[in-house]
Amino acid sequence: GDRADAEQFAERHGGDVVDWGGLRSRLAGEGTDPSVQLDGHRAERQEWADERVADTRSLLEREESVVVGEDAQTLTAAIEQAPPNTTIRVPPGTYEVNVTVEKPVTITGVGEETVLTGDGNGTVLTARSPRVAVTSLRVTGIGDTRIGDVRSGDAWDERIRLVYGRGDAGIRLADARGALVQNVSIDTPANGIVALNSTGAVVRDVTVHGSDRPADGFMGALAMYSEMVVERSEFVGGRDGVYTHYSDGIVVRDNRMRSLRYGLHEMYTSDTLVANNTVSDAEVGVIVMTRPAGNALVGNRVRDAEIGLSTAGSSSYAVENEIAGVRIALSIGTDRSYYARNTLVDSGVGIRSSTLLPTNTVVANDVVGNDRAVQMSTRGARDIWAAGGRGNYWGEIPGLDRDADGVIDRSYRPDDAVDRHASGSAGGAALA
Repeated sequence: GDRADAEQFAERHGGDVVDWGGLRSRLAGEGTDPSVQLDGHRAERQEWADERVADTRSLLEREESVVVGEDAQTLTAAIEQAPPNTTIRVPPGTYEVNVTVEKPVTITGVGEETVLTGDGNGTVLTARSPRVAVTSLRVTGIGDTRIGDVRSGDAWDERIRLVYGRGDAGIRLADARGALVQNVSIDTPANGIVALNSTGAVVRDVTVHGSDRPADGFMGALAMYSEMVVERSEFVGGRDGVYTHYSDGIVVRDNRMRSLRYGLHEMYTSDTLVANNTVSDAEVGVIVMTRPAGNALVGNRVRDAEIGLSTAGSSSYAVENEIAGVRIALSIGTDRSYYARNTLVDSGVGIRSSTLLPTNTVVANDVVGNDRAVQMSTRGARDIWAAGGRGNYWGEIPGLDRDADGVIDRSYRPDDAVDRHASGSAGGAALA
């Protein structure tokens, strides 16, 4: 919506209004090199994520105040006893808890030997304060409720928030701005980590094991209204590795995801950076749905999937991704977007496009060894396949190169009934 809508939303949820118009105006502008402009956007998002990670390091340096089993018999008692901005140490052992943290403290174990386990009902640990940290432990005994009550609420997205945001989780961050979950292992039949209204939170070096069958599990990390960082983590099994809803600006980088439905699933989320993630054994590696804008998909690798990258929305870009051995490598459903330097190989279809107007630029990609290089899902679908004198590399193609300049003498001539005339006729693009 417009800025007034954004300000009203921010006031309601206690967040900030961020002007993300820069990337979209860059893409819409003429006479600029999109790769240069977009590399600047990527650097900005990486810098923001680095700052958030650095900001949480102080949470690991808090003075120790309480040791569970020595100064307090239970973790609940230790939380009540600990002063704000101190550390609660949890020695090796198994601790039966369903606990809520309502002050800024750090809860740290010794790794896998420190186990927080629930009774199989509900969420094990809920943080309801900014600057809470949970580190170096394992979480088990999580309830199997994946969806919440949908009978109440009149906001248009209330159903999604109740269904997806109220399920059981190993760790729930609720209004926990600047929180940290690090070096935590979670075994869950539902969610691993849920973040609601927790902008600035960081999830890193986490392992989430979900259900063996995607239909039986839910989300590894779920972000709602939370501009946060998810990095260097592994998500195995369950429905989606990382799911986002209205979490504009989120950075998801350097993660591994396998044996699930979707690696990363973005809904109503714009201005993200999804970088250097590896997805395998999935229906879709990365899927961007609804009508977002300003998303960046960079350097991701997808193997053994139905679809590698599936994009929707506008004013976004996908560069330097590597997709191999899938049914459809790149599925384009955007407008005014830029696709460059991707490697799309050994798949059923290299690029599938459903775009009607020629506003996407698809250039400098390697599209090689696929059963079919390009599939236009509707007659008359249009993209721009060359810019600045560069096209894409399609492998060996028929033709002569008499002057040995690496370019065949005769340019490609479409044989489609519409496309053969569209590029050389006035009004051809409009006709298409």
